[in-house]
Amino acid sequence: MELRTEVPEADAVLIDTATIPGTGFSISSNNARDTGPLESRIGQVTNHVALENYIVFTTHLNKVFLYCCDFPLPDIDPPEPIELTAFYPEAPSDQPFEIRDLQGSFRSFAIFLSSGEVLLGSRAMLDAFHSGTYNPNVTEGNPAPESHPRIIPDLQYNSIISIAFGDHHFQALRSDGTIYAYGNDPKSCGALGLGFPEGTGPLRGLLTNHFSRDGTPGENIGRQVWFDPTMHAWIGEMKERAGMEDEAAARGQMILPARGRRQYAPAVKAVGDWFEKEGRRWEDGVVAEEGGMGG
Repeated sequence: MELRTEVPEADAVLIDTATIPGTGFSISSNNARDTGPLESRIGQVTNHVALENYIVFTTHLNKVFLYCCDFPLPDIDPPEPIELTAFYPEAPSDQPFEIRDLQGSFRSFAIFLSSGEVLLGSRAMLDAFHSGTYNPNVTEGNPAPESHPRIIPDLQYNSIISIAFGDHHFQALRSDGTIYAYGNDPKSCGALGLGFPEGTGPLRGLLTNHFSRDGTPGENIGRQVWFDPTMHAWIGEMKERAGMEDEAAARGQMILPARGRRQYAPAVKAVGDWFEKEGRRWEDGVVAEEGGMGG
């Protein structure tokens, strides 16, 4: 595997390249090159992602490696790839560990397993491994959970086929075509696809920080992104009714707008959960016929 970076000059662009040690192995029948111990240990590269300062790649041996790509790389004795052992099972299992896919961008990446599990990695994890400070035991004396894969229950065994990462959020595509949003919405610009704080965002569980305007539906909570115009019309009508009807108005004041009112976070989450549940029933026509929240 070859790394490449462009260095602008006055009249030309210089391209600096480097080959990651141990990544030249191939299992093809026409491979006549000698295989060294490092190549045999790493295996054939099957997938890779280019992140901020790092290359993460997987191999046919179901291994995961990182390589720091801070240029210029040393010409003599370049460092070997570092194996990301945190992704491997801690104990023997009847379920074989088989890597199906690797996806990522900027500071985040995901390992997809054939079992249906999805393991998330971060820049903090890569930094911990690269600096040699990784400790597999998270204890009181080693409070570094960021150096371990992040496991979101909602992503496990739910037929996740693709994840698109942003700086502070990501969206997961399931095999049935539905998309779920996770994380923070910086400056409440609509990145999650769940609306805005001045609109129907709070009804989707979007709680906005008064100072930063960073909207979030809560830690590890995924909300389905709606594309049906009638669903948006329905939730918009529900928002209007929340300010008109006496009983609904009192509750509506707790979440509209849901900004700077952390004491109302449970109420915002509960309302978001309700609309999430009703939205998933939309295709059955139940929500459209019932028309509202009820008492």
